[in-house]
Amino acid sequence: MVRRPASVFDFVTDREMLPSSSCPTSPQRAFRASPMRQRATGEPYQDRVYWGAHGQASGRGPVSPYWRLGWRRPLDGPYGLSDPVTVAYLNTLRVEIIQALDSVLTAHPRSRTYPPFVDYAGQGLRAFQGYLTKVPRAFIEAVPALAEIATMASATRPSPAAPAPGAGRPMLGTTYRAANPHARTAQREPFSVDPDLVDRALQAHARTQEALRAAVEAAGKLPCSPAPGEPVFDVAWEDGETICVAEVKSLSGTNDERQLRLALGQVLRYAHLLRAKGRPVRCFIATEPRPADETWFELCSELGVTLIWPDVFAEGIQT
Repeated sequence: MVRRPASVFDFVTDREMLPSSSCPTSPQRAFRASPMRQRATGEPYQDRVYWGAHGQASGRGPVSPYWRLGWRRPLDGPYGLSDPVTVAYLNTLRVEIIQALDSVLTAHPRSRTYPPFVDYAGQGLRAFQGYLTKVPRAFIEAVPALAEIATMASATRPSPAAPAPGAGRPMLGTTYRAANPHARTAQREPFSVDPDLVDRALQAHARTQEALRAAVEAAGKLPCSPAPGEPVFDVAWEDGETICVAEVKSLSGTNDERQLRLALGQVLRYAHLLRAKGRPVRCFIATEPRPADETWFELCSELGVTLIWPDVFAEGIQT
């Protein structure tokens, strides 16, 4: 089980970037440059997942994806690394890395360590063949190019006393991370687990977020996503000196009241934290579809929150 606030690393294979001299048809792996690292957040929950094994280890593979019971682990990010860390680079540190991984095995002789890389018959490091491996801190400390990960993880780690330790940084956010409106997700009631984490996994949420992003760009603004340690807003942008922050919510007709109450609390909290940058903050709640209860427009107006939906995105972010 991936426990919070553990960092989760992504791998990528690239035949052009990482040709393998020993096996031309099997490209090597590298830590992805961007996106690269995510952080476990919230709590894992059981759900239906659309998945199928790609390899032969199951004895049946490759298997076409199908809906099955599984678990979801919410992640924030992803956050990029300055430069990709290739297998070729790691092999220049082969001795140090093997020593670091061996030290973990020695310290935990009765545990399965699932290392991210193994020494393949003395021919060099290769990625461990598994869907999920463990990256020990000793490995990160043995690779200078990954040192920024340990530093950033420590500096931006949320805590009960400091839920957004990076909120006061002068710059707002980081490069916008697109939501996937075509992701295969099981439909479920958002409040059956963690309402915000489940809602963000739904296609309706992704479509609304991408529509808002397009409207922001059409208005000549630059949308962004949270940087490490900032509040986990959906979309933010700058309008002169003003920071604009938006929370996206999908409404089903049966969950509107709960979703809007959640959104209002979230966006007001995001604004409060982002004011640590010393700039004014404007709040938006973006829904799909338009809320049916007119009293929500009255409440949001009283609190200085702009309530918008796709048909009025362009007008709403300009006024």
